[in-house]
Amino acid sequence: MTLEADGFLSDGAPANAASVDAGLTPYSALAVKINQFVIGVMKVPQNTPQTVDELLPMVLAGRLVQDYEASVLLANRGFRAQARSMARSTLETALFCIGACREVVLKKGVKNGPTAFSDAFLSGHEQFRRKMTKELAELPLTTNDLKAHLRELHRELSEESLASAIDVKGLAEDIGLEDLYTVLYRPLSQDSHPSVTSVDHHFVVGETGGISGIRIGPDYEQYSDTVLSAIAAVLPGMDAYIAKYGGEEEKRELSAMVAAYKSLAEKT
Repeated sequence: MTLEADGFLSDGAPANAASVDAGLTPYSALAVKINQFVIGVMKVPQNTPQTVDELLPMVLAGRLVQDYEASVLLANRGFRAQARSMARSTLETALFCIGACREVVLKKGVKNGPTAFSDAFLSGHEQFRRKMTKELAELPLTTNDLKAHLRELHRELSEESLASAIDVKGLAEDIGLEDLYTVLYRPLSQDSHPSVTSVDHHFVVGETGGISGIRIGPDYEQYSDTVLSAIAAVLPGMDAYIAKYGGEEEKRELSAMVAAYKSLAEKT
């Protein structure tokens, strides 16, 4: 298998950005260091959760760690837009993790607030189920027996009054991170969709300024910014998690991670 013929599925595709450009080593090194830290925090023994309010922070933190890891892994492989899209997902999960850890009462984060975060989170799932049962029952290929079952389920789901699904921008405002939403989430959203920004990554520009080709292989042009974005996204979520479950040692280590991030970002 060759990179030219098989793209990213080639055995020869790079696995780490530092192997392509040594100048990227500080970013990949910090990304790994922070990942080791957050994994260590997650391994701290916790009491077995018994309620939704106790369970949500833990499972959302688990999702947060994997979103972060996915963004860094994709960046290391040269998936530029996809890595940035996952950095956006990391921030979204971080906002949800913060909402759960702080047991926030949402005012701007839901249309019919104030609503407790856990209630709004669960309501979002029930809203999804309600909508899907209705839409699936209306599909021409759905059998009559299944349609009858779906309509009955939809009727049962519709009997309960539900809060609206959580709005990410409103959630960010409720937890005081609207500025981070604006400077990080909104720009990264351009890479989460087939926008002008994301497809522009695939143009190869020649020395004269004209388009000389189309790139479908590894792209490290925004690697440092992408990794720093992923780090900036995961740290606030871990801050809330450590504030709820961690001790003084974890708080000191987190402060050191934040300082290391700021130092590297200032040099970029």
